[in-house]
Amino acid sequence: KPGDRLIILNMVGENDVPLGSKGTVKRIYNDPFQPGSSIIEMNWDNGSTLSILSDVDDYKIINTK
Repeated sequence: KPGDRLIILNMVGENDVPLGSKGTVKRIYNDPFQPGSSIIEMNWDNGSTLSILSDVDDYKIINTK
């Protein structure tokens, strides 16, 4: 949920957010192209705002708000 802290374990095809990066969830909404999946908008600690795609990217919740 918004405010949760995550760590990225695997992000398919992206280099802007290195593995092990941490960030804060900004917003979560349904992926219009992948039914049953979500897009997780992020504010990464390195300044990136690249979103997580729940059906292909691996992450772990490290802190809940």
